[in-house]
Amino acid sequence: MGDDDGGDVWEEDWNIGEMSDEDSDVEQEALPESVWSSIAKDNAGIKLMKTGGWEYDAAKFGGDPTYSDLYDGLHGPIQSVLSAVEDPLALLFYFMLLKL
Repeated sequence: MGDDDGGDVWEEDWNIGEMSDEDSDVEQEALPESVWSSIAKDNAGIKLMKTGGWEYDAAKFGGDPTYSDLYDGLHGPIQSVLSAVEDPLALLFYFMLLKL
C-alpha cells in the first residue's frame, strides 16, 4: 500500500492522559486482599488500575531488597573457558552438555 491511497492514515492524536513522574495528590482507593484474585478477571477493575495506578505496600512486603552482600568473591571468566575463547567450536563444546 502506498501513502497516497489513505487506507492506513491516522489523523488524530492519541488521548493517553497527562503523563508525569510526580506523585498524584489524589487519594487512591485501596483494594482489600479478598478481591486481588477476582480483580484480574474484572475488566472494570483493570481499567481502574489503568487510570488510577497502584502502589507498592512497603509495610507488607518490606523495603526494596539490596543484593550487595550475596557474593563477595572473585568474579569474571574462569581460566578453563578463557582457553576456548579464540575458537567458536571449542566454545560451543565447552558449554554443551556432556550427555545428549
